[in-house]
Amino acid sequence: MQQSPLFARAYDLAKETLKVVEAFPRHRRAVLGRQLEESVFALHGFVTEAARAARKGGAGTVAARSALAGADGALAAHAFALRLAVDSQLLTVGRYGDVSRLAAECGKLVGGFARSLPAGDPATRAGRAPGRLVEQQQREQPPGSEP
Repeated sequence: MQQSPLFARAYDLAKETLKVVEAFPRHRRAVLGRQLEESVFALHGFVTEAARAARKGGAGTVAARSALAGADGALAAHAFALRLAVDSQLLTVGRYGDVSRLAAECGKLVGGFARSLPAGDPATRAGRAPGRLVEQQQREQPPGSEP
């Protein structure tokens, strides 16, 4: 069985995130570092769950879509914590760019996975795959308002 590029990219993201967190001061590792670590492990868990459900087909497609929505949420949490890290000067802008590019690749692959599933959900048919949902919500939000 061929390994999905999503698993490889999620692994790369986890590896780079753990390297970033190691460099945090101890008092920041406890909260911000933990959030970053938990988000990448959650991403892997959701992707694994989605792959297993998609193999079942039929009713498994709904479970796969649900898991992919969870993966999208994990990526959003990762992005939020990463932005906080760079704003807190725990991370250089260059390193932030490297890690966020890996996360963006994962997001594109999650969206591609969702689009590859048989269409059954009207939201997905309308082009609102999990990988795009967070981006669309952020665009629709007025500047200066909180989510």
